[in-house]
Amino acid sequence: MAPFLFIIVAEGLAGLVRTALSKGILEGVRVGPRCVEINLLQFADDTLFFCQPKINSIIAIKAVLRCFEIVSGLKVNFHKSFFGSVGVYVEDTSISLSVLTLCKWKSLLGI
Repeated sequence: MAPFLFIIVAEGLAGLVRTALSKGILEGVRVGPRCVEINLLQFADDTLFFCQPKINSIIAIKAVLRCFEIVSGLKVNFHKSFFGSVGVYVEDTSISLSVLTLCKWKSLLGI
């Protein structure tokens, strides 16, 4: 029963992300020749958000997670969470995002 309940709760988070996308608050990334939009990947109890490298997108993800906490009663452990970048100049973003999100910064092929 517990895995089924977790899937229901995880779908709630996906719904919040879909709402943010539909309202233009959050913008995902497009990949591949068909420009498929990716914004959220969930694996068991891990979640990956994908967004444009804009402060507003980071604030939107933080707001989605805060809404998720309020609605579900679950807490996101930001001290165990990471923000990362691919192809973004790390020095421009790492310090401000670490302070803003209370997360650690991890460069993923950053330049």
